Amino acid sequence: MVPGQTHNSLVDLYRMLVRGGNVSVLRTEHDGDVSLNEPLSTDVSGDRKNEFSGPDYRVVNFVADVPLRVDRVLAPNDVDARELGPIVFGAVEFQMVDRRTAELNETGENRHSMYKGRQKIQVRHRLERGRRPLRAQSTRPSSSVTAPDPEPSDLG
Repeated sequence: MVPGQTHNSLVDLYRMLVRGGNVSVLRTEHDGDVSLNEPLSTDVSGDRKNEFSGPDYRVVNFVADVPLRVDRVLAPNDVDARELGPIVFGAVEFQMVDRRTAELNETGENRHSMYKGRQKIQVRHRLERGRRPLRAQSTRPSSSVTAPDPEPSDLG
């Protein structure tokens, strides 16, 4: 697990621990003698971690560094690559939801197409911030023309 990369908007952890009789885990967070890797997060209604997700998108996600063997794809005579070893680590995001939540996550503002649309709008705004007027191909030194706004279909 990569610290700080876990987000839970699906399971009310506090309620689950209380119902299961595991309140001692919650007390551990407040115990000065016990050190946890990260603070225990029990709030499922907090701020969305992904600014592009819909307002009701719910998920438990975490990122882990996963070891991957690459010795089969290395060139046999590449001594430099072989000296680094046959294992590399790749960051992988896992998302867990139950079937009903997965279905709800694909409706309304939570739909993947809406998510991608919000991303494209943000990219467009970032690109347009640096846009400068284009100079006209004329002999008049004071004339300038600005680039036309791209159509949404041009953004891919």
